[in-house]
Amino acid sequence: MIKRLFEVPMMVGTSGHPARSDFLYFSNETGIPLLYHWDPARQETRLLTPGTEPIMSKTCLHPTEPRAIFLKDSGGNMDFALYQVDFEGNQERLMPGTLGFVLHLYWATDGDWLLGGHDHGQAYLRRLSPDGTLRDLFTSEKQIMTSAYDPQRELLVASVGRGAGTRLVLVDAREGWVREWVSESDSSEDILPALQVDKGYLAYVTDAPGTHQELVVRATEGLAELLRVPVPGELDWMVGELLWVDEVTLFAVMAKAGQLSAHFLDIRTGRWSEPVTEGSVFNPAITRDGLVWVNTGFAQVPRIQSYRDGKVVELFAVSSVLPIELSVESHWYPSFDGRMVQGWLIRSQNPHAPLVVYGHGGPTVMTGNWWDPMMLAPVLAGYHLFAPNFRGSTSFGAEFRDLNIGDLGGGDLQDVLYGARSVSALLGLESKPAILGASYGGYLTLQALTTQPDAWAGGVAIVAPVDWAQDYELSGAHYRSWLLHFFGGTPEEKPELYRERSPRTYVEQLAAPVLILHGENDAICPIEPVKEFAAEAARLGLPARLLITEDEGHGALQNANAIRECVQMLEHLRTLFD
Repeated sequence: MIKRLFEVPMMVGTSGHPARSDFLYFSNETGIPLLYHWDPARQETRLLTPGTEPIMSKTCLHPTEPRAIFLKDSGGNMDFALYQVDFEGNQERLMPGTLGFVLHLYWATDGDWLLGGHDHGQAYLRRLSPDGTLRDLFTSEKQIMTSAYDPQRELLVASVGRGAGTRLVLVDAREGWVREWVSESDSSEDILPALQVDKGYLAYVTDAPGTHQELVVRATEGLAELLRVPVPGELDWMVGELLWVDEVTLFAVMAKAGQLSAHFLDIRTGRWSEPVTEGSVFNPAITRDGLVWVNTGFAQVPRIQSYRDGKVVELFAVSSVLPIELSVESHWYPSFDGRMVQGWLIRSQNPHAPLVVYGHGGPTVMTGNWWDPMMLAPVLAGYHLFAPNFRGSTSFGAEFRDLNIGDLGGGDLQDVLYGARSVSALLGLESKPAILGASYGGYLTLQALTTQPDAWAGGVAIVAPVDWAQDYELSGAHYRSWLLHFFGGTPEEKPELYRERSPRTYVEQLAAPVLILHGENDAICPIEPVKEFAAEAARLGLPARLLITEDEGHGALQNANAIRECVQMLEHLRTLFD
């Protein structure tokens, strides 16, 4: 059953062009993620990048010709090289070196390519020519999270920073000089730029004073304000999307109370539509025939839909593989300080089954209404599962989202513990729960097991950070900025906070068995500190087991590895409750 669960194709990353009807997407239907092309004339897909190396990053269609560019790293190390592929599957590497972690990719007007990302030293916007010339257009020590490109005006717009003080920079995409900075205030966070090329409009999201976000539309020339409306949800760089459909319509994917929904905005009236489709929408792209996106839900396997002539059309999908009806409910509970926290409870068919608590990554994301095999697997194995959207999660307002700044592993971990207690009481369970999670959820798992050792039966920590100070020294510019945002300084400036909030500090308090799963090439949570944590636990005779997956990075991309890790996770959970 677990094998079937992971063999459901994970379709992600649709990429189109307003002048074209076809589009690209990534799918792991062969067992690894690869790049596919949808041909609307034939109503069929074509694999463009056959082989054994996973490809799941950024891709971009040529505006008119049958070719595309894409990025590929080595074994999940997130140090990407740029490739070109035509629709016959012929690939060509476009430069000998690598580019670091690339987050943004555009085809420029004269055959050059525009890149946004970061290397070890800095975040950047760059222009790459076919002869291999690579030029910096803009660099920063701060994160560059979201961007947009206007080929008519040779304009790149990017959000620079994270949290309060994040601004939009308007950069000349040919010469590299800064045309303008856009900032609502010194303390605002201005993100998710979207450019309407025909009209010369810039749309973006800003956090308004008080309780909500606003969507702002300005002219790119002169920056005159054309519209300002409240956002009926939360648009964030991790879980939000914003793009122009035509000259008067924006499409936005936003989050509210742990759920994603997609809406249109008519800028003539300033009115938002009702949700366009059920479930979550990811990676929308605009084509000549309309929007395309990936649609999914808790029990809805990923499928690709389009929006044409006012209707949602399903282009292709696979049937559900779940052998049971999921019982999913939103559960609110009071945390240690009286604040109400939301989470998702998926009940086992056995009312007396043990409870597994699942922590999401990020932490500035959420557990929402989408397909997640690692979350579903414990339920199919017979456990109750509770996924709390602890403080720091998106979709509950900026105040709640920012409560974990300066407090990683503090109030959020208390939210997790109080959620486990609340759900255990609701289910009438007396046994201790287990805890698991990946990335930041893996961190919470280790922090819980080392600082709350009497509360948990054990856990599974996947690609988890264990020593924040050491990670700072080993990480590139993007993740150093992440740490600066959450800790308020470097390890030299905040040594006690970095030490206090690292599971490695408390390894000797580990009492319940923990399984640690980690990719050998993880560039986000480097493996060296994890090995040292496991070695120290072994020296002390403590119940920690580390399993390293070769040729993987921050999470397993190859189905064989993901299935093996999931089986190892379930076997470990079984030992906790036997």
